[in-house]
Amino acid sequence: VREIGRGAASAERAARISPGGPSPAVATPTSPQEPDDAPAEFLCAVSRRKMTDPLVSPYGHVFEGKVIRAWFAKNGSVCPLTGQPLVWSELRPAEALKTKIRNWEIT
Repeated sequence: VREIGRGAASAERAARISPGGPSPAVATPTSPQEPDDAPAEFLCAVSRRKMTDPLVSPYGHVFEGKVIRAWFAKNGSVCPLTGQPLVWSELRPAEALKTKIRNWEIT
């Protein structure tokens, strides 16, 4: 019973330490964007960091290009949020969102 408690505590600590939760497979952006005070719609669904290259999945989730590439490289063709099959060719640039982010950055 104690071992289970330790595992849960470790997972809880990992979730607090990592802004995207306890998912070490996810690469985080390297640009100096912290802290992210951007609107929630501007944040990657995985890393929770402001995006510069937003890509939308057929499931409606939006990911930073570098983050989802790293996810695919580490975990294969699966959506990090739904666990459903997802391949690179299904992702589409979110141009309107990219424009909104750029406009927000300059104001």
